[in-house]
Amino acid sequence: MDVNGFYDTITRGIALICEVSEAGGVDLLLLCISGNRIRATALSNYRLFYEALCNKKVPVALVITHLERERLMENWWERNEARILGYGIRSVGHACVTGLSDNGGKSRKSRDAMLHLLSQYDDIRSSRFSLPPEPWLIRLLQWLRTSLLPTTSTAQDRVARILVMRCGLDPETAYWLTGQLAS
Repeated sequence: MDVNGFYDTITRGIALICEVSEAGGVDLLLLCISGNRIRATALSNYRLFYEALCNKKVPVALVITHLERERLMENWWERNEARILGYGIRSVGHACVTGLSDNGGKSRKSRDAMLHLLSQYDDIRSSRFSLPPEPWLIRLLQWLRTSLLPTTSTAQDRVARILVMRCGLDPETAYWLTGQLAS
């Protein structure tokens, strides 16, 4: 990943964390996977959101997309469930869907599958996962450090400056967060 892409990732991650925190937390994670081909990014996103940011405390449901060519969309799941499990992705449910409108009635079936999936989790507010933004930021930066970030003090200073300039953090918090990365 190029340096600007790294900083953009931090900026988008912090914006998301602030939005989620202001909304009161997370009830359910929806991981969308293209049925055409399961990519490494699906596993990477799973690890980032489920494992790193939410500390394995938020249920994950899968939404399998691009299933226009399936005669019965649910057949995709029957053929690929073991493969998904083999990647280490665990979910509490799934929906096999298409985004194309009126594809032989599949758009209505897709909507119904999503409504069914979401209705199973519409009353779990009591188990909502919520943290103040700082611990989430630390989790994000720690994940990025182990995945992408050079660990030199110069790189940490650069990240702290980016947190201040692009994300609006005060300098003390930004330097404290990057210091947490070094430990």
